[in-house]
Amino acid sequence: MTLEACIEIFLNTELTHKAQQELSPIDRLVQHIGPPTYERVPENKDEAAFDHIRVIVGLPRYQFYSWEALQNEVKKYQREIYQQVIQRLEKDRQFKKYGVPVNFLKISNVTLLRDFSLEFIFELKE
Repeated sequence: MTLEACIEIFLNTELTHKAQQELSPIDRLVQHIGPPTYERVPENKDEAAFDHIRVIVGLPRYQFYSWEALQNEVKKYQREIYQQVIQRLEKDRQFKKYGVPVNFLKISNVTLLRDFSLEFIFELKE
């Protein structure tokens, strides 16, 4: 192919551009959901069981002008954040190996940490 033919093809090619998809407020708030960490207390010798599941959710550092604004946004979207964490837990391969349904778990603690993350701790229901 000659250079002129190549330029002709280039000039006749219509370039398409996809508009950037606008993120929802919850998608801007939840930056990352880390893999679940399965923990046992020292008294629990059963390696096929867990006592706690810890999940860390990364939040944006520079999107909010103050710590209180971040806290308010987390409170505003707490249900959606919880749902995303539960979905992440349901998809986890190691969680499936335990054979425990998600509705057997309860959230025992949720902490907003100073490193701009949320820490979820799940336990088995009584």
